[in-house]
Amino acid sequence: MKQSALRDALVLVLAKKPGSTARYLADVIGVSKSSVNAVLYKYPQRFVASDAATPRWSLVDGATAPGASRRPGP
Repeated sequence: MKQSALRDALVLVLAKKPGSTARYLADVIGVSKSSVNAVLYKYPQRFVASDAATPRWSLVDGATAPGASRRPGP
C-alpha cells in the first residue's frame, strides 16, 4: 500500500476510533505495524500520540478525513 493511501486509511479509522494503538490500526487496515508507525510519525501535522507507554493515536484538531469538506473559518 502506498504511503498516501495508508495515510488516508489511518485518517478514516482514527476519525471513527480516536485513541487507537498502532497495532490496532495495523490490524484493521491489514498492514504491518511498522508501516503504520512510519506514516504516523511522518505526519505530525495530522496525527498525535498520547504520552502513554503504548501510544494511543488520534487526529490533530482540524485534520479531516479524505474527501470531507472543511468548514470555512470565521
